[in-house]
Amino acid sequence: MLRLIYGAKGSGKTGKLIELADQAMKNCDGEVVFLTDTDRYRFKVNYNIRLINVCEYDVENADELIGLVRGIIAGNADVQHVFIDGVHRMTGQDFEHLEPFFVKLKKVSRDHDVTMVLTISNDELPAYLADCEYIKA
Repeated sequence: MLRLIYGAKGSGKTGKLIELADQAMKNCDGEVVFLTDTDRYRFKVNYNIRLINVCEYDVENADELIGLVRGIIAGNADVQHVFIDGVHRMTGQDFEHLEPFFVKLKKVSRDHDVTMVLTISNDELPAYLADCEYIKA
């Protein structure tokens, strides 16, 4: 399943994402992973959640980010939830160009039964994301 938290910059998306990650950690038997591009949330995310700063892995585009997500899941079959904060920052692309990334991410989520929750800094969702579950921040 792919869930999206969207809204303008400063609307509380990251806070909601952290809250959902904490809830997932309390309610699942598997692993929870939180991907971000900063260290500022290191002490806000539950210490049982695997926090990964993608900058440490030189992620610079959508293909590299999907590769990292696939590698995380391949390396640990117990991953049940992946939270990604700021896809557009990590990929360096606008959402109108990220459709191939989201197609791949949906496939990974479906094939491995992993719930993916992402933040999107945009007031409206692109049409190609209409089939996702979403939360307006």
